[in-house]
Amino acid sequence: MKFLAARPNTCVFRRSKSADKFRDRLRAAEHACVWSCGAVAGWFYDRRADRTPKPGAAKQLGVFLASGLIVGEGIIAVVISLIRAVSEKPAPLALVGPDGVLAKWIPILAKFETVGIVLGGITFAAMAFILYRWILRMSQARST
Repeated sequence: MKFLAARPNTCVFRRSKSADKFRDRLRAAEHACVWSCGAVAGWFYDRRADRTPKPGAAKQLGVFLASGLIVGEGIIAVVISLIRAVSEKPAPLALVGPDGVLAKWIPILAKFETVGIVLGGITFAAMAFILYRWILRMSQARST
């Protein structure tokens, strides 16, 4: 980052072009990874749904679940944006790490920011698997 003084009492930071290119490539790779994982999960679900007595109903439940997750994520993103806009903390919803809510009561949690990110990813994957199994069981129960 280069420091530029536009006026005597103001500070403006400008990123270099290489940092912007790296950030854009990182975002593109992140989106490609998410889309690929979603496509693979959908493919597995469709293959499994084809083996049920009523594959159309099973696939329709999967579409409803995916649509609900997309809408829910959008609503939660708006709520989180509002919380961040109102709060003065850099991470108002953090549980662990230097600004974490739990770190105030349990000081050792201030050092577990990376562990919190990894556990969050593992929890997300576990919940996706649980929802996948739940929808398949619901579709099988409805078809009988």
